[in-house]
Amino acid sequence: MGEPVPINRMSAESIQFSLRTNLTIWVFNVTDEFKQHILGELSKSINIVVETLSLSLVSEESLSLLHAPDAIFVEAKQGWSSKVAEMQNYTLPFGDMDTSLIVFGDETDSSALRIALRVGASDYLSDNCSMDDLLPLLRQIAEQKIVRRKMGELFLFVNTKGGNGASTIAMNVAIELADNHPGEVLLIDIDTQFGLLAEYLDLSPKYGLLDAIDSLSELDEASLSGFVTEYDNKLHTIGFATGQGSAAIDHMEEIQKIVPLFRQFYKYIIIDYSRGIEPAFANLVTPATRVFLVIQQNYMSLKNANQLVRSLKFDFGHDEQSIELIVNRYEKGQSITIKDIENTIPKLDIQLIPNDFKVANESANLGKPVMNFKKRSAISKALQKFSGSLQPEESTNKGWLSKLFK
Repeated sequence: MGEPVPINRMSAESIQFSLRTNLTIWVFNVTDEFKQHILGELSKSINIVVETLSLSLVSEESLSLLHAPDAIFVEAKQGWSSKVAEMQNYTLPFGDMDTSLIVFGDETDSSALRIALRVGASDYLSDNCSMDDLLPLLRQIAEQKIVRRKMGELFLFVNTKGGNGASTIAMNVAIELADNHPGEVLLIDIDTQFGLLAEYLDLSPKYGLLDAIDSLSELDEASLSGFVTEYDNKLHTIGFATGQGSAAIDHMEEIQKIVPLFRQFYKYIIIDYSRGIEPAFANLVTPATRVFLVIQQNYMSLKNANQLVRSLKFDFGHDEQSIELIVNRYEKGQSITIKDIENTIPKLDIQLIPNDFKVANESANLGKPVMNFKKRSAISKALQKFSGSLQPEESTNKGWLSKLFK
């Protein structure tokens, strides 16, 4: 069965090559000699994860257990072409994706070269090729992966009044999304004064946003992992490190540039606007996929929300479909009802997060997010339902390797 191959990065003789993004490569070998050779060459890159499988063991079941590949390396021996053709009809759980097929064999074998081209291989290389031969191809695959990559969703959670709970909701929604998409969710804390999200999550970040900005020209998926802080090995977080907040206003342009870069590497970006829309971060509002205004059932919160909706429409170009209201700590018996909110701010979807002071208070005092502390509470269930609405249903594509066989 195929499994990730641990690559020794400590050899003094190996030269480390970097790519702009990480690649997963499947290696289907017939001989152990080819397997050891290609693993040795690929070990010279710090961005490659290799999963190997004997060609005779390749099946729909065995491939379903691997990670989605960016490239497939096949040794051209013992019926390799029929096995590759068979893969065209596999139904694998990877959706629709572009994967490069690279065939390795005897460069003087013109018959094998013709077969490789016929089955859709993008390249035919010597089975004794070196990293110098592979590197241009790997860099091209990495660049194409970046270009093809869909920009991640950008969700903003904005307090319409201090203490409405935008931080709590943003944090718990991010945790729930990351539970379903580990490593693909980034939570950004832009509070330049307090930046409490790291404290809420009991994290001790070594680096902050300004550190990442200092490396903006060289920032890629590999280097970015060194600046973010992980929560529960699933959620990635970043904010302003101690002493960096006051310098944020001097880096408005760089902040505007770095968020689109983040969106290339993450499926979901969540930004906590706990202090409302501050001028230093207003330039991130227009590109947002959705803006969630966090309100409570009181006059000032509703009044501010109404003003913000107008601003989002006329100043930032958003429409009703991209703006939603979240009524936090909702209670049926309050003087301001859902009907009042709908009449004041019409045509917007409204999410309700029930008031459960005991659970929320215990969660805050213990420093544990509600989603982890009380999964069966009314608050957690409401947040789970809301988070689910942010995730589109993903369809399974049959014959996902068909692009290789043209």
